[in-house]
Amino acid sequence: MLRATRDGRTFDVKANPVEQVRRYKEEIFSLYCPRLQKGNGFAVTTAGLIFPCAPRDRVVELLAR
Repeated sequence: MLRATRDGRTFDVKANPVEQVRRYKEEIFSLYCPRLQKGNGFAVTTAGLIFPCAPRDRVVELLAR
């Protein structure tokens, strides 16, 4: 679990953002592309993480887990 501070408030980041993006991608695929074969059809969806306010070293630390 990570702790983050924003606007003077501290909060816990409980979900692994990489796993969360993977789950979102799978859900989008199953909802909108169910007829495509999962092996090759999975490539029609893309996803990414954006960390606009995080220092690079924190992002590297987070994604190394």
